[in-house]
Amino acid sequence: MMMICTHLQDSPSTLPPATILTAQLTPLLLAAQKEVAGKIEVVQGSNTELMGKIEAQRREIGELVKLLEGRLGMLDGAVEVVVAGRKEVAGEEIVGD
Repeated sequence: MMMICTHLQDSPSTLPPATILTAQLTPLLLAAQKEVAGKIEVVQGSNTELMGKIEAQRREIGELVKLLEGRLGMLDGAVEVVVAGRKEVAGEEIVGD
């Protein structure tokens, strides 16, 4: 009769728990770390691209505001001319309002 030696499989490990845990988790943690690093790299690339677009939009908005301010100044000047013309037609004296 042949005896199967099972006592080695059932016996507790002689290694400390930290060593066993590290041996089991290290490959999983390294794979997860690599995956997260790849995702971070993609997000950082997207963020850089978006910041470029935002900066371009800010410049465009600044240019539009300057243009509108210039047009508003022209409109104010036109209103002053019209008001002065109406006062002259009505015979009113023009005073610095």
